[in-house]
Amino acid sequence: MGAAADADDIEAMRAIWADTLAGMFTDPAETAAIERALDAGDIDVLQQMFS
Repeated sequence: MGAAADADDIEAMRAIWADTLAGMFTDPAETAAIERALDAGDIDVLQQMFS
């Protein structure tokens, strides 16, 4: 996810989230925040989270 964030690759980040990471997060608030950033394509927020 970090490499995709560094490359500004939102589509790769969405795929990684859906295929791997979503199930690893147990806090609904964290999951919602990540999904909002992915849905909005907010690379700045995503880079803060994963880069």
